[in-house]
Amino acid sequence: MQERHPVRPWEIGLVLVVLTVVAGLAAFWVLLDGGPLLEHSGRSIQDSLLLWKRLQGGLGFEADDYPPLASLVSCAFYGLFGPSRLVAVFSQFLFLIPYLVGCWWIGRELGGRGGGALTLLAAGGNPWMSSHLHGYYLEIGTTALVALAFALLLASRGGRQAGPTLALGVVAGLGMLSKWSWLLFVGPGLLWPVGVAWKAGARIRPLLGGSLACLAFTLLMLLASAEEASRGFPWFPFGLCLLAWLLVGALGARAWRRDGWNPAVGTALAWGLAFAVCGWWYFLSAWELQTKASGDAGQGVAAWFSLTRLVATLATSTWGAPLWFALGSLAAVRMRDIRVPTLAALGGIALCLGFYAAWQVPPGARYALPATVLVLALSFGWWGRFRKPALLLGALLVGVGWLQIGSWTLAAEGPGSHASPDLTRIGRMVRIAPPPRSGPPVEPTALRLLGELEGTDEREITAILLPGGRLDPDVLILESILRGRELDIRHILPTDSARPVRTSLLLVVGEIPEQAPWLEDFRLLESWEAPDWGAWSLLRKRAPSNPDGSEGGVSGTSQEGPRARPGADRSRLPAGE
Repeated sequence: MQERHPVRPWEIGLVLVVLTVVAGLAAFWVLLDGGPLLEHSGRSIQDSLLLWKRLQGGLGFEADDYPPLASLVSCAFYGLFGPSRLVAVFSQFLFLIPYLVGCWWIGRELGGRGGGALTLLAAGGNPWMSSHLHGYYLEIGTTALVALAFALLLASRGGRQAGPTLALGVVAGLGMLSKWSWLLFVGPGLLWPVGVAWKAGARIRPLLGGSLACLAFTLLMLLASAEEASRGFPWFPFGLCLLAWLLVGALGARAWRRDGWNPAVGTALAWGLAFAVCGWWYFLSAWELQTKASGDAGQGVAAWFSLTRLVATLATSTWGAPLWFALGSLAAVRMRDIRVPTLAALGGIALCLGFYAAWQVPPGARYALPATVLVLALSFGWWGRFRKPALLLGALLVGVGWLQIGSWTLAAEGPGSHASPDLTRIGRMVRIAPPPRSGPPVEPTALRLLGELEGTDEREITAILLPGGRLDPDVLILESILRGRELDIRHILPTDSARPVRTSLLLVVGEIPEQAPWLEDFRLLESWEAPDWGAWSLLRKRAPSNPDGSEGGVSGTSQEGPRARPGADRSRLPAGE
């Protein structure tokens, strides 16, 4: 790696300028974009709001299948600005700081000041990061902590430097609190200090072996504690692991005082710090995590399809990325001083792609987002070693690469592009105005639902998704939570629409058929339509008939008269209202 040079004022200024531009453009777009939240954003914002309510009420954390770091960051913003969907999205912008600073330092370690500047410019113009800032994704925080962790790994010289190694332990714990998949991207790099410690000699190998044994013991305890975690916090297995890590940490601190710093000491202390930061949550959620893992595995997506889509996602990370990545990887492998970091980065990319493909997880673009840090580092970091090419490449990144700085500057919109960022979104035209507001009638539907449920203790409705309609239940639930009431949706797909509907309110998304088993028991309250989302119809179950043939009383606040005929008197709202 490059010899470290003092940080110049122009470098700090460049980091601040890029941070300001990226955050400013993202904020400008979020404020003007009236479309619906990106897919799965509603669920994550729900989690943050529910956690905020629990913390406000003096309650602790609950077991969940997703770690709480993003929610904790949002809770801090809710405390300052109040809870809202906009505040939740803007809270994610905080992760831009470790993301850009980490990418800058990675490039600096690989190619000096020039490499840092080039990697920073490429990271700022990464369209997948800027695109996902429109929504609320856990992978934004994971990406930032991958960048920061890899930067600290390089700064530690494979665990040889005390300060960066200890900081890496804390960041590793935070990374695992952002999402467990953090380990896929940085895991191969964490083997570097282990290899250095093993080669350092037999004297320090027992401490390294103790750290590895403690890690294996923790994983076994975590698996064994799932049943106990389903009933409450598994104090006994967690306490055993905590004692084991305290013992390893004490041995590491003793060896540090006696023999000085070495990578084995760094491994023991850093891993212990990581466990202290994140271990409690994984034991709390052991049952939830194992249940989700068994449910997510093999969701029916072909492994090859997953792999090709995820690779294509990485290929759009910046202008001409496949060429830069291939050239950078080849050049970096041939440079002896950065060969190990290069292999660590390539290992992280291969591990995440291979895992998601083998696990057959649907290949959403967000899953590969943290890998763009490694792609950009290998593509541009090493160029800083060559002064004139670095200057030309910097101008190219600003002049061409930043035309892709995100969907707020690009046309090439396609049907459904808001709900699920697709590979085709990386267009080739500069957009001079934001797209028109388009989306489902979430707000009026949520208001009407809450009005119908007012004065009742009902918490559930049923949603039926029919051909020609689209529904993101999480967004609808989120709008209800923001209005002070938690709402659950029993989602029935078309193949299950013959099942009896047991809730008093029914939301039908799509064209209502002429004949349906559940249609006879319900009357239409109101309908909405929006481009690309189809018709949304709200129906209420009719009360049992009185002996004289008239309907009995109806719970809720609806004052509807005779039953409306499905498809009649539909109020057409302007898109996005």
